[in-house]
Amino acid sequence: MRIFFEPLPDGYFHAINREEVEAYLTAIDPAILARVRQITFKGNLSTTGEGRIIQRGDCCEINVNFFVDSKIRTRIVSKDKSWLVPVRLCGGDISSKDPYVIWDRKGAMKYAMFLIFHEIAHIAYSLHIDAGGNIKGFKSSVGEERWCDRYALDMLAKMP
Repeated sequence: MRIFFEPLPDGYFHAINREEVEAYLTAIDPAILARVRQITFKGNLSTTGEGRIIQRGDCCEINVNFFVDSKIRTRIVSKDKSWLVPVRLCGGDISSKDPYVIWDRKGAMKYAMFLIFHEIAHIAYSLHIDAGGNIKGFKSSVGEERWCDRYALDMLAKMP
């Protein structure tokens, strides 16, 4: 598997490094992880999309668009509970009046891994729940998204 980090705009930093990603991925079932061809950490300031999985044949590519500014902040992406819960569980502070989530380094790293685990969960879902191994369509069902959130949170619980 390849792991890429795109260059970021001045004043922004990736919340996690290659060694940390590789270490945390060891918790994933090897049969599922074998389907991940590439993980790319993007640097797009003009989207609220934080994670995406693209299936190419039997393998998948994961894109993560999560990075922090010099104050270890990110923009608030949504007020929806499905977004707020994992952010808070990873240590994100949304209590200020500013439109930012305030992180500490470990919390930002955990949230980056939550996004990766969530996207990998789509592979697990396609293999074990929705048999056949194909990720269906552009938009997942609400049930699949909830299942993937639970999977990702379970994986986070295994992180030190």
